[in-house]
Amino acid sequence: MPFTCSIIIPVFNQWALTRQCLLSLKQHTQGQAYEVIVVDNGSCDATREALPGLGQELFAQAFVLQRLAENRNFAPACNLAARTARAPFLFFLNNDTLLFDNCLLPLLKALQEEQDLVAVGSRLLYPDQSVQHVGIAFTPKALTHLYRFFPGNHPVVLKQRTVQALTAAALLLAKDDFWQYGGFCEEYRNGFEDVDFCLRLKQSGRKLKLIPSSALCHLESQSQGRKDCDAANAALFQARCGDDFYPDYHLHGLRDGFVPFLTESFDLALALSEADEERLLRETEQRSPEAWKRAIQSNPLWIAGRRVFAECAEQQGNYALAISLFAEVAFLRQRKSDYLRLLALEDHALGDNQRLFDRAHQEIRRIDDIRKDLSYAKAVFRQVQKSHDRFLCRLYEQELLSLQRQLAGGVS
Repeated sequence: MPFTCSIIIPVFNQWALTRQCLLSLKQHTQGQAYEVIVVDNGSCDATREALPGLGQELFAQAFVLQRLAENRNFAPACNLAARTARAPFLFFLNNDTLLFDNCLLPLLKALQEEQDLVAVGSRLLYPDQSVQHVGIAFTPKALTHLYRFFPGNHPVVLKQRTVQALTAAALLLAKDDFWQYGGFCEEYRNGFEDVDFCLRLKQSGRKLKLIPSSALCHLESQSQGRKDCDAANAALFQARCGDDFYPDYHLHGLRDGFVPFLTESFDLALALSEADEERLLRETEQRSPEAWKRAIQSNPLWIAGRRVFAECAEQQGNYALAISLFAEVAFLRQRKSDYLRLLALEDHALGDNQRLFDRAHQEIRRIDDIRKDLSYAKAVFRQVQKSHDRFLCRLYEQELLSLQRQLAGGVS
């Protein structure tokens, strides 16, 4: 039976992760016609001895092992495997993933049946079932994983959605399209190569879509030195792709009923509408602390609820809970007043809380640096104007004018 899909897994050491990934793949893809290509990036741990035997045991002739003499990183390893893949579809899969039932078929079905699609990706969840990835979105300043840390079964998470980019931790596309658009750029070192590639895929005029019925557990960033080259990768991405993406984080939020707003550091963020904030307060009024916790967990952007619950916890002397909730408020709103409110509890900190206070001090310094003159705000606003997005331009213009008034009046 010919293979429908070539599953490509690059690995470097971390044998325990690779082993559980392969076992999970075997368990949750029974009866499907695929080959498994594992590229060993010069591993020096148990991977060298154990991988060949387990691969043959699980997948027999459908298992292919390719070895590199040294670690050449993610992109070269994936490109190498794609050159020898025997199936018409390629599924790139990280070795720090665990598959759930019916993971691969929804991706194949979507790509085969919807002619306007060029690539599809999976809903990726952390071990606690919160969201790691349901698509990559862009703000005027950065890229971000959409709805990260939301509950994995939240309604907005379970929507199929068209996005500008998908992670290659679980990415499916046709082999012909992979090569037509150049494969992964090998100048990157374990970061941004998937986003760069997705932006090139957009040149096809077809869509990239998140298929939430395909779900995996993703442990994320388990590769050794995963973050070591972030700055260089980001600079390369900006040089190669700076004009190829447009801000869309706020568009996803608006479609899903949220309200975009700007933080004091000119970052784009999302909040619940005032009506939803008030509705949740009415529904939880006079309810038990457990009900408050459930409501907050189910509504990750419910800022007012966190603030009210934090104040109650503080009054009752539950400082650990109060600190945690005030920290969530501060990091959701990114306003200096919220960080100062958090720091007011620093005398009640336990050892585990100190990193929150350290970060709060850092964020206050960052906000002060950004808002001490207009140069940074004007630079961001010029970037926003290039998008020709009226909503976004108006939002940033209003914040810029507000800062101008503050500086003119000597308000800090």
